[in-house]
Amino acid sequence: MRIYFILYTICYAQTCPDCRGDGSDTSLLQVDSRPPPDAPGIIIWSYGRSATGSLKRSLISATGYTYCRNMGEPFADRAPNIQSLQRCMRKGQLLLMIKPQHLFEHGGALQRPQDFFQAAFQAGFRIVVGSFRENQLARDLSSFELKTRQDRRKLPDYVIDPNSTAVKRCLHYPGIVRYYEELRTNYSLGLEAAYNLGYTIVPFSFQDLIRDTCKGVRRTIKALRSLKVSQSFKDCSAVATHISPPHANQTVDSATNAEVASIIRAELLGTPYQWMLDLDATDWPPGIEPQKPVPTWHMHELISKEGNTFMRLPNDAGKRSL
Repeated sequence: MRIYFILYTICYAQTCPDCRGDGSDTSLLQVDSRPPPDAPGIIIWSYGRSATGSLKRSLISATGYTYCRNMGEPFADRAPNIQSLQRCMRKGQLLLMIKPQHLFEHGGALQRPQDFFQAAFQAGFRIVVGSFRENQLARDLSSFELKTRQDRRKLPDYVIDPNSTAVKRCLHYPGIVRYYEELRTNYSLGLEAAYNLGYTIVPFSFQDLIRDTCKGVRRTIKALRSLKVSQSFKDCSAVATHISPPHANQTVDSATNAEVASIIRAELLGTPYQWMLDLDATDWPPGIEPQKPVPTWHMHELISKEGNTFMRLPNDAGKRSL
């Protein structure tokens, strides 16, 4: 499978309680024993701002797993490599979140999803948790709004400038639809690679996780049990980590300003993505389907070759060339 990635910047806030740190989340452990030495590693594959922080910490509480490199996102600041993946498995640090852009932001030998997931498989990772937030505009604005609050704490007079390069990069205009479709393809290509290598895929949507984080934990534990992991697990107790308050009835204008909102509306109106302008909407409206459906969309059971579960791919996944 030969693919390419458009180089893009994903805007995210600097304060991320799971991205870096000293592994203090292990204080959440309430199980009698650590995972056995032959326990498989779990990879969370997601762009973030998708309730994955709560899932990670709740998984730690229920399974005794700890973060690879003691960091929720161990490759946010460096290229992934086979040595790091093997070291994490040897140390029993079996939980890893990686965003698709982490594969290529810092170079290295594992920039293709196929290469990364193959290296992780060789190291001992066997489960991939896939979560994609269908309302991509709401995800971007969630990150943008958090970053804006942080900017205003540093610069009380900060004003959102629609012509600012930083704002354009955060909200991906011009070319929002093209950008959204590229994200969907890259996410899907990662899951295609994992599926073909023999991973068990645990699918989630954003609404799955915000509605019932513990259901997500139980589904992941089901994947562990399907791999004959000889371990007892604690009953799930959800650990909330979302670092910005929910905003019912929020609008694009209130999340940005009138000028920026006008630009975003002009790009999305008249396209299949215009429903995303309703920031409370979490899924595609009846009668409208994504042109590039991700493999985890409307999937609620484990996906694996061994289980003879079909992996749905976007229309052109695997057909792109370097």
